[in-house]
Amino acid sequence: MKKMLVIKMNGQVEERENTGLESLQSGVGGWIEGIDLGNGAMMYCNEEGKCNGLPANLVATRLYESAFGKGIDIIVGDVVIVGYLSPSGENDGEDYDYPAWVSDAARKEAEAFAPRCTVS
Repeated sequence: MKKMLVIKMNGQVEERENTGLESLQSGVGGWIEGIDLGNGAMMYCNEEGKCNGLPANLVATRLYESAFGKGIDIIVGDVVIVGYLSPSGENDGEDYDYPAWVSDAARKEAEAFAPRCTVS
């Protein structure tokens, strides 16, 4: 079973089974657009997310910024992250489990955006 990491707009981070294109599209809610984050990680976002007015995904945006720098772009909608390096370290065009560094970074960023107070 291949695993993908889903980062939702609300900051929730969850692992799901990656069964191919349909699971990637389901994870982002539409057509996918790939963004190579480097270090073996590919982020897929909704290709029409900005056109459809999807809200910003702050956790995914921070991951994007770690790869490309701040202020370049904003990631919107739910995203999916998979790995693209085989166990032998080759990029053979297949999807693999997402790299461990992605999960660690996503969870750290999600904690940073977690609500710090409650309203009763």
